[in-house]
Amino acid sequence: MASDKFIPNNTEELLKVSNPHDQLIQCLTNIVRSSPPKDVWDNREIGGLALGPTSIAYLFLSLSRLYPDLLIESKSLRDWTGAYLQGSRPKQAPVSDEDCGIINEELAFAAVSAAYSQDPAKVQQFLSYIPKVVTSSGFNEVCYGRSGVLYFLRMLRSWVPDSTPLIRPAVTQVIDCIIRNGSPWIYRGREVYGLGHGDMGIVTQIILSDASYAPKLEAHVSSLLALQMESGNWPKEKAKQDDLIQLCHGAPGFVISLSAIRQYLPSLHDQIDRAVTKGREITWAQGLLKKEPNLCHGITGNAFVFPPGPQRDHFLAHATEEMITKGVEDGTWNTSANYGFPHSLMFGMGGRAWAWAVTDRAEGTYITYNDV
Repeated sequence: MASDKFIPNNTEELLKVSNPHDQLIQCLTNIVRSSPPKDVWDNREIGGLALGPTSIAYLFLSLSRLYPDLLIESKSLRDWTGAYLQGSRPKQAPVSDEDCGIINEELAFAAVSAAYSQDPAKVQQFLSYIPKVVTSSGFNEVCYGRSGVLYFLRMLRSWVPDSTPLIRPAVTQVIDCIIRNGSPWIYRGREVYGLGHGDMGIVTQIILSDASYAPKLEAHVSSLLALQMESGNWPKEKAKQDDLIQLCHGAPGFVISLSAIRQYLPSLHDQIDRAVTKGREITWAQGLLKKEPNLCHGITGNAFVFPPGPQRDHFLAHATEEMITKGVEDGTWNTSANYGFPHSLMFGMGGRAWAWAVTDRAEGTYITYNDV
């Protein structure tokens, strides 16, 4: 029976893209031509590291490490970073314990600006937000909560290493606050489990930020492993067995997270390995999603469940710009999956550019999650 959610993956001949670097160039060129830097950005166009100019600036900054000599439309990737950091942003609601994750524009702009400039004063400016988020309430997940703050702090630690002594106490403050506020960690009244809004994302950000907390979280990681269903997938939230198979919810996000923290949890290696194997199997069978390919909830992100090689290549071959154009025309793709932001980092072309840049990396990396 045909599925309305995924393309049956029963072909004997695996696909492969012979020119991933050309796909990278094509994506970046299309972004700067179709969504160029502006003097004024409106409210709908901004969204932290998920979408909008700050997310595109961060994409170019991150890629500048991998391709320092690459030019797009005669400008370096760092030059494009600076260009997308220009332009006025509309005033945002104050940073709070319920709006401090990677989608928060004010925090994202402050963090990316500091990373780009490598200015310790800008790092200090970002750190001034910490007291606003280490409270007794609020969210702890990645997109809107404190775990997103941990990602920003790691970003700063990576790009401005001389500021590590200043950043370290902030990391501890945020982690201790997250732990005090859980578990279970509640997101909008629900116990959610996945990478984007749930416990797996939270524990991953904590451990990647300070591995000394790994032993304290071992029992909780074990309880998350026990939630894996017979199919190999994980439920989206308590008492609800969704069949979402994508990074933000479901097996792909768990596989990438568990692979990232495995080294810090030696007593769980066997459990993690079994869970990852089953998670990869369900992703291979049902992970060629009909959502327009993107990082957050599409084929592009799902590809990085697999190590470099034939399976990852097969998934990415479905997500070339040519295949996407064809799929939009023939109705294969659900274009609403980009939320109206076709060039965004999380939901569109920006994420595909990242994928083409890191397709041969041994470990699955996900920009804005485990790339720093």
